[in-house]
Amino acid sequence: MKKKITRRDSRSDLFSKGIKNDWAGWQDVLDSLTNGILMFDLRKKVILTNVAMLSLTGLPREAFTVSDFSKLFKKRELDLEAELSKVITAGEPIHIAEAQLSFFFYEINVTPVFDDARKLIGGALILHDITERKNEEERRLELDSLKNKFITIVSHQLRTPLNAVRWNLEMLLARELGAFQKGQEEVLKISYCAAKEIILRINDLMTAMDIEGRSVHLQKEKVAFLDLVHSSFEEFRIPCELKKIQLSMVSPPEELPLVNVDPNYIRDVLYKLMINAVDYTHEGGKISVKVDNKKKDKIRFEIKDTGIGIPESEQEHIFQRFHRAYNASASKPDASGLGLYIAKQIIAAHGGNIQFESKEGKGTTFWFELPCFN
Repeated sequence: MKKKITRRDSRSDLFSKGIKNDWAGWQDVLDSLTNGILMFDLRKKVILTNVAMLSLTGLPREAFTVSDFSKLFKKRELDLEAELSKVITAGEPIHIAEAQLSFFFYEINVTPVFDDARKLIGGALILHDITERKNEEERRLELDSLKNKFITIVSHQLRTPLNAVRWNLEMLLARELGAFQKGQEEVLKISYCAAKEIILRINDLMTAMDIEGRSVHLQKEKVAFLDLVHSSFEEFRIPCELKKIQLSMVSPPEELPLVNVDPNYIRDVLYKLMINAVDYTHEGGKISVKVDNKKKDKIRFEIKDTGIGIPESEQEHIFQRFHRAYNASASKPDASGLGLYIAKQIIAAHGGNIQFESKEGKGTTFWFELPCFN
């Protein structure tokens, strides 16, 4: 009984013969490539391969099928044969970013092959070893994890004694242990401010670690946003008076809807934006705060200063962790570069958005929007 030859079979046979004839003289070139090469027809019969493919997979050059190759990969993680079937039925390329084979990792690209009449006749597979890159990524993640654990441990160890120092200084400044001798109050105030600054830095490090570890847990409640702004605003009156900065606030003409937020985290964002405005605005400058509800489903907070501004070349990096513009570093050398990074992440976690406009030497306007509680 003669086997019935289909059009699909004849195309595969032509492809097989054509590939073998066309590439016969190119085998040495293919064997010099570091990527594994595998070409197959519509029946998923291997037509051509190279030394790298055999070396990477351990398969022999003869009696080597697509099925043999596919079975090397765990089916529950990657059904490669099914993916290859898609290529020769739909005629669409596929990209597999990562596939594991024993202790090695590979990137796989498969492209359909067409004849001169644009008829699908097979496919070509490229196997690229990414094990070194994968191991490097894992080493980097492990180092980041160790670094974060170190920072967390050190921060915890420092925070408790520093809080004790702060509380004792507060007690002394409240004159609970008696009156000061000449010059003592000023020394205590400096010590208190330094202790408070260190505690704030540690808290920022801890928050940044929580953000990186995706362990920020919001304790949301329905609050009046303007109350949060007013409490933060009043806190900065004295620092502004000390630098002779004109501080003003524009409140909305009508009552604002409530917001569903974690008040402690939002206060922290307000504090970071306000302290930046004070720190980077020269004596005699201006800072204005504005809250509105022009977008009925959002509440917008805006703070504008006449400070040093952010250089244009630095603006795309301003929300990155530890990044500080060069003029900010010159103006205040000891800041952490975490404030805006934390602010952006917290606002995003609340479903909001934070942006800014700035011109070096002229000043900066930061604003963020939060969804109203419905």
